[in-house]
Amino acid sequence: MTNKLSTKKWSASYVYLNMILTGLVLISAKLTEYALPFCATLSQKWFGVSVYVTVAALLFPAVYCLSSIFSEVYGYHSSRMNAMINYILNLIMVILVAISDGSFKTGSNGRILAGSLIGGFCSVMICDLLGDTIFQKIRDKQKGNIKTFWIRAAASAIIADACDGILFTILFQKIAFGTPWSVIWITCLFYIPLKTIPKLVMVPIASVISKKLRKIEGEEAFEPRSCCNWLGLYTKEYKAKLAAKQ
Repeated sequence: MTNKLSTKKWSASYVYLNMILTGLVLISAKLTEYALPFCATLSQKWFGVSVYVTVAALLFPAVYCLSSIFSEVYGYHSSRMNAMINYILNLIMVILVAISDGSFKTGSNGRILAGSLIGGFCSVMICDLLGDTIFQKIRDKQKGNIKTFWIRAAASAIIADACDGILFTILFQKIAFGTPWSVIWITCLFYIPLKTIPKLVMVPIASVISKKLRKIEGEEAFEPRSCCNWLGLYTKEYKAKLAAKQ
């Protein structure tokens, strides 16, 4: 399969990673309807209030693991394009699920749907973008040294998750349930560690996979941050450079 904007072909590894990532994103779209019961139980015991954290949060570490691999092996462009494409697929999936189970006809379910979509959009366009940017800047300073992969992966995860945990929680809780601010901050206390700690645990796995893929794909598979704008779209100069190679 050939990428029209590039002289190289998409490898089997690249296609398989995309398939796995897309599958996880689509599954998470359905899981947003369900809450993690232990979060409500613990928050009720410790703080006297029940918080709502979706089951989809359990898939975030695996999604991040794949995202960091894309950033490390293929570059900022691939990571951003995958994030935006999968958000659109997630959007379609959530809407289809809502239509099939009649969520649009129920006011409360409609608000949950709206909160999930708006929160997800801000997560992709602000928090995930922040994580990608931090990852690439540290990678550039470290000159792509795979031995220091864990530093850029951990740093980007911690900062992006703190941003996402606060922003997504505020938007989702306020839109979906009209949750009081006191409860929202307690939800953040559960949501941020629930996302960040498993991601940090998976960093060594992502490091091993990235190291093997870099050997398989070769360094020419990596496209530098300078080839695209902040959205991840190729610049005119880079497009012209690619066209000249063909």
